Amino acid sequence: MAALLKVLLHLSVAGGALSATPGIARPVRPQVWVLLRNDGRAEQRLVDSAKAELARLYALIDVDLIWVTDSPTSERHLYVICLVTKEPAGRTLPESALGYTSAKPGHRGVLAYVFLRRIERASERFKARIDFVLAVSIGHELGHMLLPDGSHTKSGLMRGQWNDVDFGSASAGLLRFSRESGDLIRRGLADQTASSASASLSAPPAR
Repeated sequence: MAALLKVLLHLSVAGGALSATPGIARPVRPQVWVLLRNDGRAEQRLVDSAKAELARLYALIDVDLIWVTDSPTSERHLYVICLVTKEPAGRTLPESALGYTSAKPGHRGVLAYVFLRRIERASERFKARIDFVLAVSIGHELGHMLLPDGSHTKSGLMRGQWNDVDFGSASAGLLRFSRESGDLIRRGLADQTASSASASLSAPPAR
């Protein structure tokens, strides 16, 4: 009985990170904490559907998205994506750009914008599901925040400019990260976690 209690306690403390067999650990997938701000007041059903599809697309590369409604108090990297109706002024971005990530060369951004009116027009033009177009657009900008500079690919979700075939794939849930992009994202998250752990260990104790 004591041994059984010990096993149950061990599993409870692990928070599900261990399998039912004592001593055998399941791989823990990297997590990405995302704050999605619906500044443009898009319909909530649309946003919820897009979030569900986006979580599925990231799960395909073994990454879990954690949706938050406020900045976490813990020392976690938080990525903020704003859904906005206002469009870029002038010719700062081509009409085909559905979103924009604020970043500098050599520094990954933590803030991105997705343009709702452009999402609507692209959905109508290519006859694609608007919730899935929104999902891949958010996923693309989040990808920029998780990948190194020059992260556009020749095909797939990180392609620099989508065509009718890509929008058709998106509408069918088939516009995904390439294997290389998935590997780079996981590697970057692993480095991020290691760096945070190292900084935590080297920090002086609180008094």
